[in-house]
Amino acid sequence: MTARRAEHLLAWALLAAALAPTAARVARAWRDPIAEHGPLVVAVAAWLLWRRRAAFAATPSPPRPGVGGLALAVALWIGEAAALEPHVTVAGPAALLAIAAHVLARHGLPALRLAAFPLAFCLFALPAPGPVLFSLSIRLKLLAAQVAAGLLDGLGLAVVRVGSTLHVPGAALVVDDGCSGLRGLVAVVAFAVLMASLAQDRRRGLLALVLAVPAAIAANVLRIVVLSLLVARGHTFVLEGAAHEATGLAVYAVALGAVLLAAGRPADEPPTPPPAAEPEVPPLSRPARAALLATVALFAGLSLVAARPVTTHVARRLPERLGPFVGAPAPLEPAVFRILGEDVAARRFPVAPDEPTVDLVVVHAADDPWRAYHPPDGCFLIGGWEVAEADERALPGGQRARRRLFRRGAEAELVYYWVRVGEADAAADPLSLRLELFARRLKGDRRRDTTLVRLSTSAADGVPAAERRIADFAGATLGSLAQVLAGD
Repeated sequence: MTARRAEHLLAWALLAAALAPTAARVARAWRDPIAEHGPLVVAVAAWLLWRRRAAFAATPSPPRPGVGGLALAVALWIGEAAALEPHVTVAGPAALLAIAAHVLARHGLPALRLAAFPLAFCLFALPAPGPVLFSLSIRLKLLAAQVAAGLLDGLGLAVVRVGSTLHVPGAALVVDDGCSGLRGLVAVVAFAVLMASLAQDRRRGLLALVLAVPAAIAANVLRIVVLSLLVARGHTFVLEGAAHEATGLAVYAVALGAVLLAAGRPADEPPTPPPAAEPEVPPLSRPARAALLATVALFAGLSLVAARPVTTHVARRLPERLGPFVGAPAPLEPAVFRILGEDVAARRFPVAPDEPTVDLVVVHAADDPWRAYHPPDGCFLIGGWEVAEADERALPGGQRARRRLFRRGAEAELVYYWVRVGEADAAADPLSLRLELFARRLKGDRRRDTTLVRLSTSAADGVPAAERRIADFAGATLGSLAQVLAGD
């Protein structure tokens, strides 16, 4: 092995070490059903690179250490700054940018052009931000349930839709996260992008891209309609187990087939391109090689720095007595723990005789802010509620909180909630919270343990009465609650 080849291998090994924490976080995210296609995407990207191996070998690639090295340093710095940012929304693309910059710095612009699409395709392997998935899933569930209900009504089946639940004769079908169509949508769009890049006819490739989203949504609606018709005829076994999964695979096979048909025949293996006209660039000098190696070695070392330990099991320590009020545990569905994690607690406190209780829910996440960040809007919308009022107010004691008034027919529910990161209040909207976490990381604060506190009560006896109950409870308990959240 030549010294130059050994140096290339060392540089790539150091880059791999620098990106290893991000890669590990991405791999953990692949356990989620919404991102389980990630390994397949990476395998396809590797195949695309292998398919172009002859072009890599035949294309002269003078290195570009200046701009490539600068881009590499910036990308690695962004990745390090986002080391504790949830869902690798910043760190994932920064890792791909670092790989692209490393290719440019050591192998030149022609090599980067050849690697550009396979690297960009790897974006489909990165999990989307939790709030984005949550919001998109809600909208897809409601859309699928609404369209399916209209089709079933047109077919003569008696159906009543409440939020994302379809009530048909003999059963109720809940269009939950698994049936929202989001997984299929991501898979079909990724497949369409791949086929468009391989299509012999670019116009047909564009047609496949345009068809991808409506085909995925239509496939999911078709699945819900078929399941509803079968259930209405007594075949309830299709709602679970292998039969349920088989219907999903069948309809998405149709969607993928439609995209494949639209894209047409893939092009043959790309021919080896003629050498591009490039200005003469001398080989990497010894100082340039040393600088590139030092850059990746620095960030490889930073990747080994452990995050600060954080407080855990905050919600589990929530006492039954807060101030003068004694609460009873409020029942939680198993799905709540699946979505929010195990550190969740709910208490139901009687505040005044013969009046609705005030429910307190605390969600804590030591390592993933988006598990704790779970605004009530989505859950209520799925249940058929509508947001009647939305603003921000100060509770007794000065605690700022977001306020929601939900209505569903004659029912009404008043909700206040706020979010804390570490020991300080945090923004409650996704973008501001993300920017705040990123800014804290730049300042060296690695803590990202996050807590959401939610107070709610029925407003069936009027909004003023509900406001009074929330205010009385908050004024008497928030001091004790703050001590619990701080771990005192």
